[in-house]
Amino acid sequence: MKEKIYEFNLEHPLTPARRKALDRFLTKNAPKSKWATSFHWDEENDHLLHLTTFPVKWEIWFAPHRVTVFGSGPFWAKMLFSDKKRALLREGIEHVLQETGFVKSHASPHPKAQPAKPAKSPPRSAPSSKRAA
Repeated sequence: MKEKIYEFNLEHPLTPARRKALDRFLTKNAPKSKWATSFHWDEENDHLLHLTTFPVKWEIWFAPHRVTVFGSGPFWAKMLFSDKKRALLREGIEHVLQETGFVKSHASPHPKAQPAKPAKSPPRSAPSSKRAA
């Protein structure tokens, strides 16, 4: 069953030039993926991109000022789609949208590392309320 995963606002709509940029980006980066990846544009709707990263099938719908990402896959894949993986997917989609001119880049692709915050000392344990018998 297909479910809506993300929706992003676009600053610039899908145009023939952005479509070519997206094709180039996907062609260049698909072999780098951990998963077998393929993509093609829908034959009847030229604003619909089909992308497969086995075992998940994605549908990416481009509207004039919005892109919506739908996904479908087997139950076991849905169970492995953790909050961390969902966040990584979001970052990846945002990166693609920035690189292909749909949105402006809000930060450099490799932001400077932020210093780690000092670790807090562990809380002190409360005195035991057990009485000796």
